[in-house]
Amino acid sequence: MSGWQQWSQQVAASIRAAYRDETGQINPASMTIQHTVLFKFPELKDDAPLQAVVEQFNALEGIKVQFTAHGTATQNKKDALETLNWPDKTDGYTHCLFVVAEDPEALKNYLHSDAHLKDWMAVVKPHIKGIVVFDSRLKVPLDPATHAQLHPVLFRLKDSVNAGELQLHVEKFNQLDGIRASLEPFLGQKFLDLVSWPDKSEGFNWCLTVLARDADALKNYLHSPEHKAWAASAGPHVDASRGPPLLVFDVPLRLKR
Repeated sequence: MSGWQQWSQQVAASIRAAYRDETGQINPASMTIQHTVLFKFPELKDDAPLQAVVEQFNALEGIKVQFTAHGTATQNKKDALETLNWPDKTDGYTHCLFVVAEDPEALKNYLHSDAHLKDWMAVVKPHIKGIVVFDSRLKVPLDPATHAQLHPVLFRLKDSVNAGELQLHVEKFNQLDGIRASLEPFLGQKFLDLVSWPDKSEGFNWCLTVLARDADALKNYLHSPEHKAWAASAGPHVDASRGPPLLVFDVPLRLKR
């Protein structure tokens, strides 16, 4: 075994130790939560009723929320993908509800609030054709003045994946101009029990969150040697047994500070 491989395995071990307790479950200690929800709303024409409920969400303590369709601040999905010169890997998901909770308790209060259970469910029910909900730790700074574009990617990865090796690639992403990135695992059943919410992750178990200064920075990242090296490392470990092994989404970052 080479020195690099040993170092990679040591990084992976330290990551697992930081994420999980002695039972193998994610440690649900106090942490800022990234709650990424992708929806299939193929027939949604007017999102004003949904945005009105999002305003209610943003009035909840410890919660920041945005709801946006795939695209950039100035381009819709089709035009944005053409600008990025990137294929559509959304699997039909059209919108992203991106929630930041200051801790698990804040997320639980949001999930079980009347605004979510009554008002939100009422306005989305006529439109929803699919949903994926992913909970992870938030490990990137969210400042729309610095990074205008949010690029979350959900993966289904096999247990054979070397998390340490992937984290080394993420470190290289963070050296690219205008890019901040993090790779975080799904928080798992212990966390879901903590917030009293069912598992709607659809088997996705890792989230690569990328922030880009603008569309040009995102395009440079997507076509960079660093990203190609990442794909070469992750590719052999993707799990396509439940459908597409990754979902790639692009939305403007609009969270209120």
